[in-house]
Amino acid sequence: MSKLIYLETDDEITDVIDKISKVDEKSVSLVIPRGSTLANSIVNLKLLSKRGKELGKDVALVTNDKIAKNLASQIGLSVFGSVSDAKASVPEPESTREAPPAPLSGEIPAEGSKAAEEIDGVKVHQYNRSAGEAEEAPKAPAKKTEPKIPEVIEAVKDIDEG
Repeated sequence: MSKLIYLETDDEITDVIDKISKVDEKSVSLVIPRGSTLANSIVNLKLLSKRGKELGKDVALVTNDKIAKNLASQIGLSVFGSVSDAKASVPEPESTREAPPAPLSGEIPAEGSKAAEEIDGVKVHQYNRSAGEAEEAPKAPAKKTEPKIPEVIEAVKDIDEG
């Protein structure tokens, strides 16, 4: 059976890793509330997965947060829809998870590109800034206008005042 650890929305990644390391069971399920700062960051989830493997733990998430489910499925973490599913170790089917959005052209280089490198077993893609800027049309220089000098009108004497 998996050990359940209930988290708060503002728990930091270091605190969660510390909690996981203190658990004796091999399998750990993190019960994460909607909007958790931990589960809405792919970097945090990658760190959690990596550290869990180093500790010899099977880390899973229990959440209904769609963003957390999507991110966790991208890096291979098991996701449960409820605590009862986690206790029974029935992960949520892949079909109910949202597919990650397709990258926009020019933002992520192709797989064979030299801009992709692997760091600690994770592929890192670099943003191609020149591709994004190349799509913008050059702006024509603004015409320089000379300031208008106001016309001076002299005061007219009234004939009756005179």
